[in-house]
Amino acid sequence: METQNKVNILVDNEIAKVLPEEDKIPSEDTWYEEFLAMRIVLGSIDGTNAAIEKINKYSGGHSSVIITKDKDEAATFMEQVDSAAVYHNASTRFTDGGQMGAGAELAISTDKLHHRGPLGLKQLVTNKYYVLGEGHIRE
Repeated sequence: METQNKVNILVDNEIAKVLPEEDKIPSEDTWYEEFLAMRIVLGSIDGTNAAIEKINKYSGGHSSVIITKDKDEAATFMEQVDSAAVYHNASTRFTDGGQMGAGAELAISTDKLHHRGPLGLKQLVTNKYYVLGEGHIRE
């Protein structure tokens, strides 16, 4: 079903008890999909640790958000979720090259290395360090 804002909503069996008019998630594979449309999947989770596990299993690693008043719970979530950007009570729409100081966004990378998250020109090049010394050592 689509909302007045034309968002297609898919729900799991537990959420369907509250939102019975919405379409059910067709298969587990849906959780792996990246939607390039106005589409959202809603599922019920039993606690923060279960949410972290589900996100780390199915997420593409781009961005994740927790909405809570509990700062300790938010800190745990943000430390343990494997995403390039994590948010506490803020929109994931801030995950943008310009917003994050990476310049104009050219693409998105979910790789661990060399850069993960919004990509600008600065992230498409590698760094080369020139260290000049006169017998300097690190102690």
